[in-house]
Amino acid sequence: MGKGSNTQVWKYYAIEGNKIRRLRRECPRCGRGVFMAEHSDRVTCGRCNYTEFKRKDRERDRDRERQKGGKGVEAGRGKGEGKGGGKGQ
Repeated sequence: MGKGSNTQVWKYYAIEGNKIRRLRRECPRCGRGVFMAEHSDRVTCGRCNYTEFKRKDRERDRDRERQKGGKGVEAGRGKGEGKGGGKGQ
């Protein structure tokens, strides 16, 4: 920790009966005792800058449709429709 930092480590743990449970994820690179910061769209390590992005509900729904064998969001586009927007389309 840097000079003047006031880390309140006790906020990262919860006591349930006779067991201690970690409330935050630990960094897979740094190992034990290094917790990752929780952001709205990602989880990051302040020590090594390791980042994992959270999946959005829309992406989860699209993956579920693909697993079921449904057409999904991207299906149904004919020739010249959708992304790409080059000349002659």
